[in-house]
Amino acid sequence: MVRSSERQVEHADEHAPRPDNQSTGRTFLASERTFLAWLRTGVALIALGLASAQVGLRDPRLPLVVVMLLAVFLVASGVLCVVVGSLRHSHTINEAEFGRIRPARRSAFVVTGLIVAAGSIAMLVVVFIARDAAG
Repeated sequence: MVRSSERQVEHADEHAPRPDNQSTGRTFLASERTFLAWLRTGVALIALGLASAQVGLRDPRLPLVVVMLLAVFLVASGVLCVVVGSLRHSHTINEAEFGRIRPARRSAFVVTGLIVAAGSIAMLVVVFIARDAAG
């Protein structure tokens, strides 16, 4: 025996709009491009972290703690970008298959916050170097 709530769900599913194949294909391709942008950003942050460690370790004016914190923060941010991008890509593909695409809000704010934090730390390092060079 079918319950009335099950009938309502079946009825709603029958009339739900289904995405056309072209729209779904474009969504998949857009998701691939976005995923690659997340990867590029992550790799760039990792490379920047490694470069800052390399340069910072050669400059005796910079405290080792500051150099290591900046480098670790940048590398961790890059890794986080790759992980978030991978999760968003997987989530978007799953939503596209069922025609339920929703915009990502949190991941954009997380990455923006990480980049603002990295830029702020980098500005502090530059100010520290400039102050040390002037004095």
